[in-house]
Amino acid sequence: MQKMWDVLETIDLDLNRKDMIVLGALLKAQSEPTAFVDFDSLREQLTKDEGGKKGKDSLIYRSLSWLEQAGLIQVDRSGHKHGYNSNVGMMHKVLKQRMKARSSELLKETKAIDAEIQMMSEINTDSLAADIIVLAAGTQLVERPIFAQGWENILKLLDDKVYKNLKKNDIIRFTLEWYDRPEELEKPRVDKIEEMMKRGVEVRGLEHRKLEKTSFKRFAQRIEVFHQKGYKAGFRVCLRKDSTYQFVGRNSEGILLIVSENPLSVTWLPRSANPELVDNAIQSFDNDYLKGADFSTFGV
Repeated sequence: MQKMWDVLETIDLDLNRKDMIVLGALLKAQSEPTAFVDFDSLREQLTKDEGGKKGKDSLIYRSLSWLEQAGLIQVDRSGHKHGYNSNVGMMHKVLKQRMKARSSELLKETKAIDAEIQMMSEINTDSLAADIIVLAAGTQLVERPIFAQGWENILKLLDDKVYKNLKKNDIIRFTLEWYDRPEELEKPRVDKIEEMMKRGVEVRGLEHRKLEKTSFKRFAQRIEVFHQKGYKAGFRVCLRKDSTYQFVGRNSEGILLIVSENPLSVTWLPRSANPELVDNAIQSFDNDYLKGADFSTFGV
């Protein structure tokens, strides 16, 4: 019984609210499910239910108006006096609609809470404290380049400096030459990239070589899945013989620059540390991306 009360309260149909008390009086005043009850009969029943207390007619009319708008009663306006009626079918329909709508609202609220929890879990408290001090003092800390070597260390740096706390309309740029590693397409990594795109992050991939068939097929399959899900993911090929920057970029904030392929080594280069190099790398990428052919139309 308590569960029923909780459900009704959740969908704004608490039996203790005045509107629902008026509905209860109407149901009692009906001689049969199809009968319509006039206002005087309804008020008489309501007075009995409330121990002889006669409520204001204006408040009763207000409740009747709300009940009609909610779909819980129907009003016969064909005669001089209006008649009011309710039945199980009407209540079942309203309950079903309200429960469905409320479930949808709760689902959205849950997703919003999950997103906040995810954001909070990713916050580095030491960095946050430092940022607060910077804001309070009115100064700006200069971010320094960070070097990493080895695939696991590179992935950690990639997650911390490029992928972390991305939001809608942010842009990730990456060249595929160094990124073409089967382990990067394993489920945990793909899930991380997909989670970003779910938030509206745009991913732009660029290849400057003619790919081997196995590599091309692997990328093409993943791209097709992203496109089917409606994500903003672009992957293009722009062949060039000369070497160019190999990197993963986060907007124009900085790039994870590949400094050596054997052994694989990278440097996180924030724009504040070298704006000329970062701007040049991003501009070069964007020019090639604009000229490049989409993966779906490029043969191997």
